[in-house]
Amino acid sequence: MENRIEYSRIEDRLLVLCSRKILSKENEKSVKEILNTYEIDFQYLLESSLKHKVTQLIANHLIKLDESKVIRTYYKKILNYHYLGNLERNKALFDEVINILCTFEKHKIKVVPLKGTVIAPLIYGDIGLRSLNDIDFLISTKSKKKVSELLKEQGYIIGNYIWAKDSIEPVSKSEELMWRMNAGNLYSHVKKINNHFLKFLIVDFSYDVDLQKNFHASEKLISAAKKSEFLGKEAFLLSDLDFFFHLAIHLYKEATNVEFVNHQADLNLIKFCDIREFLLVKSKDFDWENIAKKAMDLGIEKALYFSVYYTELIYEEKLTGELLNLLDVGTKSFLYQYGSLDYGFSKKWEHSFSNRLFSISNKEKLTKGSKIEEFTNEIRKGESLT
Repeated sequence: MENRIEYSRIEDRLLVLCSRKILSKENEKSVKEILNTYEIDFQYLLESSLKHKVTQLIANHLIKLDESKVIRTYYKKILNYHYLGNLERNKALFDEVINILCTFEKHKIKVVPLKGTVIAPLIYGDIGLRSLNDIDFLISTKSKKKVSELLKEQGYIIGNYIWAKDSIEPVSKSEELMWRMNAGNLYSHVKKINNHFLKFLIVDFSYDVDLQKNFHASEKLISAAKKSEFLGKEAFLLSDLDFFFHLAIHLYKEATNVEFVNHQADLNLIKFCDIREFLLVKSKDFDWENIAKKAMDLGIEKALYFSVYYTELIYEEKLTGELLNLLDVGTKSFLYQYGSLDYGFSKKWEHSFSNRLFSISNKEKLTKGSKIEEFTNEIRKGESLT
């Protein structure tokens, strides 16, 4: 087992130090020391922060702590503009969150906000500190068809936004079929919007959070969601414990499935940061022994272990007491494996977690012959004949 993160570049260490809402005095001292001691490749740092979705989070820390003025002004402007643009963009996104909640409440369909949609306002507080690619919700598998119908009535299209054309391209039937077979959520529903900071909206409705295709975890989570105050209105929210479980399941799912590796979404620092920030705010009353038992009852002990283990490894701090010792996961080989759903059995990574975490892409590290690769090739063959 890896017992510490290996940094081949000082920029990666700087990124981790700044990827948190609040820096301790020790963190600040380390950041200043790095800025004053090393020649930082800020172009690399900026690209890496974008890949890890933490640019808006590191911006103020770097600007504030650059007392020796080693960061060029144009990089500071980029960092500042990114935060400000993200703030305005998220204001528009959360207006749509309220609209969607009201729409589905009117039609008596239970939808539960997830991930950044909840964590940005409730944990980070300043919604400019958390980037959101889309708006995430959990639904029952029984609601899939009606949810899609209502979204279309609201002007959404099943497809993808094409930047070069400033238009939405409807998804092909073959691609949507592939998505249904391999994903645990509706294909993205997209809508253009008249806003300078937000050209289009994407909503993501999940019904199979762990991709096990038995919907056991998803239905447990949604049935337990209770009405709470959210964004000035009542909405169904997961309990703190269930939200923690979901963050862990989501991280593990994306870290170990080929589809997310292909889209450079397997190891984004923001997902580990979310778990850390959530635990710092919400875990004071957590009973770790009870949590371990519930995780094993739900069959998510490996997802929880993986997510907590690597979060604590990255941030070099104990966040969950004795939880890892209480989880009965057997051999720890799953910490270095991926693709059980893609190949029919697990593959072992040939590169370390540290190497993969700081790589811009891990696509070339995948073993050939996954189910999704084979299915994609079949679709391409079929489309070439039409």
